[in-house]
Parts: sequence; structure tokens; C-alpha cells
Amino acid sequence: MTSEDLKIYLIEMSRILSSKGEKFTTFVEDRVPDITLNPDSIMKTACHRPLHVVRYNKDFLLSIISKLRYHLNFFSHRSENNGQGELYFSKKRDIICQ
Repeated sequence: MTSEDLKIYLIEMSRILSSKGEKFTTFVEDRVPDITLNPDSIMKTACHRPLHVVRYNKDFLLSIISKLRYHLNFFSHRSENNGQGELYFSKKRDIICQ
């Protein structure tokens, strides 16, 4: 999924995500290009389909998440299937001053 696709999905997730809902899992790495399609370095099997695996630069992905009013709750590097990172995030809550 491209960065524009990602934004569309995150906007839709915000619409349907409950106030306690959270989770997003993807390939995330430090010190890599913003978006890499089907990166050989992390694939355990050959992959030739377009956009089958998209690896994101962690800072790039977190900037998109933040701009769309999400808050990162937890990040675990390469803890999921096929070396995916695990990001838990939730909607930012508006602060009401009384």
C-alpha cells in the first residue's frame, strides 16, 4: 500500500475505531527509505506481486500517524510474523479545559 493508500485506510480506521481500539502491524525499520516495495532483505519467501509487502521507515510512518491524530502507545521491532514490527496506536483525545 502506498503512502496515499495508507492515509485513506487510517482515516477510515479513525472513523470506525472505538475509543479503546488500537493496533496496527506492518513492516517498519529505522534507517531505510520512506517506502520500499517487496524488500528482499526481509522476505523469507520470493514475492513478485505488486505491493505484496511494503516496508515503511519508522519516522515516516509515525509522522503520518501523528498528522492524522493518532497517538503511538507501543512499538515492538520485528516481533510479528515474517519480521513485521508491531505498532499499537489509538486516536488522540481532545483535551477539554474546564
